Parts: sequence; structure tokens; C-alpha cells
Amino acid sequence: MVHLPMSELRLSGRPTPARPSSAPRLLMVGAHHQDLADAVHEPLADALRRVVDGRLRDPSGGRVPPEFTEAVVLRTCARTELYLVTADPAETFRRICALVGAHLPGGEAPESQLRFATAAAATRHLFRTASGLESAVLGEAEVLGQVRAALADAHEAGGIGPVLTRLVQDAVAVGRRVRSETRIGEGSVSLTGSAVDWAEGRVAAGASTALVLGAGRTGRSVAHRLAGGRWKRILIANRTLARARELAAECGGEAVVLGCMRERLFEVDAVFAAIDSDGPVLGPIEFEMARAARADALRCAVDLSHPAVIDWPDLDRASLLGITALQRHICESQVSRTRWIPDAERIVDEAVAAFSLWFRGRGVVPFVVRMREEVMQRALDEAERAGRGCVPEERERLRRLARSVARSMLHAPTAALRSVDPGSADGVQLMETTRALFGLADTDAPAVESRTS
Repeated sequence: MVHLPMSELRLSGRPTPARPSSAPRLLMVGAHHQDLADAVHEPLADALRRVVDGRLRDPSGGRVPPEFTEAVVLRTCARTELYLVTADPAETFRRICALVGAHLPGGEAPESQLRFATAAAATRHLFRTASGLESAVLGEAEVLGQVRAALADAHEAGGIGPVLTRLVQDAVAVGRRVRSETRIGEGSVSLTGSAVDWAEGRVAAGASTALVLGAGRTGRSVAHRLAGGRWKRILIANRTLARARELAAECGGEAVVLGCMRERLFEVDAVFAAIDSDGPVLGPIEFEMARAARADALRCAVDLSHPAVIDWPDLDRASLLGITALQRHICESQVSRTRWIPDAERIVDEAVAAFSLWFRGRGVVPFVVRMREEVMQRALDEAERAGRGCVPEERERLRRLARSVARSMLHAPTAALRSVDPGSADGVQLMETTRALFGLADTDAPAVESRTS
């Protein structure tokens, strides 16, 4: 996996406390599978989702003060990340850790197990994620759909606003641009994608049945990939029927108890195994039974398990692809894609700069509105004084003239303020000058996020 420098994306420790400010800031808090064992990652990721779903309720069940104003949850098989808008990232991170800890055994705040990033680093991380630069398999495309789904889920939950809407929309646009202007995602670049593509070349389109063994992360990824392909039916077999049913509902499939799958093998054209087992779960006996019931059953199989769980005897009649062969194929194609990384990073950097400028510029909006209101009111006051004793038609003409002159005078400073970076030296100087020229109070100054925060 390609990582951000630890100065931008950190693990173990807290965000550096920010100076007091009313300006909103971005914060990313995430649990990443590569950092943690399964037994730790899954409960931690689930607790993170609960924190947002429960709208930050404390362990006693009472409503706590809102630490953030917007939230988006991005969930993939390898990560669960929260993107938040908050005035105090350090305090919000501390509070989230405490709330997450309340859902974990022992109730300990998991600060050392969570990643975090703020400001431009959080923006860059999401843009790189959507571009496939943060994926275990460089350039994989599935994550882009997961980013889009995160935005849709946030809108449905009602926890998103203009900042994160713009952030996620920009991330999707960046991901699309990277894939259209580079060849970083050429071909199937994930284990599950390569597995499904390989199998689809060996079965009849629209008339075949796939069996997925396992409803864990890999099995889930395979099932969702199958759902968008050429399969007539998808069977999900798992030791726990409830998990099989949950996944089957997500991908339009049918749940099967793992212990009963042998009775259904004759219906299956392709098997995808992603299950833990001490030994084979599909061997010569199962193969011969299925072929006896239907001569062209079990045309191919992909074994994504480690160790392998499929042991078929006759490779002339049924093709079997193992995880080692899949990985070899992906590694060969990934080498050719690495040359596109600099171009993808350039696209990401351009988008980060554009979003950061827009985000900081949001702080100027109240300042611009106040300036325009003040100037317009002064112009109308002068028109009223000049029109005393005049007939109504003349007073209205003076008011129209005052508004026209005010708009004309405001055009240049408004355009300049909207285009400036309020966190730069030039931006600060322009706002100070504008405040002095128009007699605006100090309280009209915008609160903005600095470049280095």
C-alpha cells in the first residue's frame, strides 16, 4: 500500500492542539485493517460507525454537545474512516476515542489504534483513496464506488453539509480523472476483480450460477462484484446463516448453510472460495457427486483461501485457479501501472489545492456580505437625504441610482475578496485594507484556517 508521510497521516498519538478559532476544520479518523489484527480491527471499525450513527451519545445515553457539524463514514474491506467538520480537531479526536472506547471490551480509548489527519492532509488522503493510490492493489476501481456510496449514505442519514458534500464530490471527480487521464487502473487490479473476470470467461453469460463460500471481507467483495456481472444466480454459503443472509440481501443472492451446500453443487457453474478451514471443503467426492447429477456442473473454481480449501481431481474438466496464480498475474500488471503514479499524484495535488482554497475562502463570505450590506445601506441613506422634499417618483429614481452606483463600486473589491486566499499574507492585507476603507468593525473579520493547520 502507498502511504502518506507520517507527518500528514499519523498513527499512535493525538492531533496537535489547534489555536482557538471558530473556523471549521477537516478531521479524518480511521481504523485500517493493515494496522491491526482482525480481532481488533472489526470491533474498532464497528465502534467508529456506532459513534456517528448514534450522533455522539455518551455511554450513559444522554446527548452530548456536538463536536462536529458534518460527518461522512467511508467503509471498505480494508478501512473504516470518519470525515468530520469540527472547530477543534484535537478535542473532537479525544472525544471520539472516548466514545469508541465505550463500545469496546474494557472501555479503553483506542487512541494508539486510530489514524488521523487534519486539513489538507485529510483532503489529500481521501483524494488518494478515491484514486486507488491508497489501495493494497494499486489503481483498484471498487473504492470509487464505495466513496460514492458514502456520500449517498451521509445524505440519507442527514449528517452531511456543504463542506463534506463538496469534499466527497471532488474526491469522486479526482478518482474519475485519474482513471481517465492515466492507465493506473487498466485491467482487473484486485484479487476479487481478477477472479470474477477469469471465471466469467469460462461460463455462459446470463445463464450461470455462482457459489461464494464465505461471507467475510473477501467473500463480500466477490459477491458484490458478481452482482454487477453476467450471473443468473448467486449462492452465498457460510457457517453462520445470518451473515450469509445479510450478504445475500445486499447482492440479490440466496443464502445457503455451509454444511448443506453439497446438495446444491450440481446447480453451480463456478465456485469462489474465501473461507478459513483446516482442510479442503470441496474435494474429489463433492466434485464427482455434482458431475453425476449434471455433466457440465462446476466448470471452474477460484480458491482465494489460505490455505487452499478446494482439491479437485480432474483439471481437464474443471479449471481451478489459486490465489498464488492470481497474485502473480496482478503483480505483473501492477508493475506497468506504477509508472503512472506521478501523473496521478499531480492530479491529486491540483485538486487538493483547489479544494483547500475553496474551503478557506468560505470564511470570507460573511465578510463580503457585511461589506456589501454596509455600502448599500450607506448609499440608500444618502439617497434618502438627497430626496427629502422630492416627489415619490424622484425619490425612487435616486434610490435606484444609489443601488446602481453601490453595486458598481462593490464589484471590484467583491471579486478580489472572493478570489484571494484569506490565509495568505496578501489575503490578510486585502481584508485589512477593505475593512479600513469601508469602516467595517473588527468583528466583521473572517475566521479562516491557516495554510499550515
